[in-house]
Amino acid sequence: MKILLDECLNWRLNLAIVVLETRLNRIEYIRPLIPTLIRKLPEMVPGEVYEIR
Repeated sequence: MKILLDECLNWRLNLAIVVLETRLNRIEYIRPLIPTLIRKLPEMVPGEVYEIR
């Protein structure tokens, strides 16, 4: 069990979490945020949370 827990924690530490904030959960509101997301991807650090508005 410990091995599975360690693998899960290591996997989670390799991710950056991105939160896209929009008025509604619809593609027409999300689509304009995609270019900003793509520009910021190289700067993102694993384990950090990023908000894109």
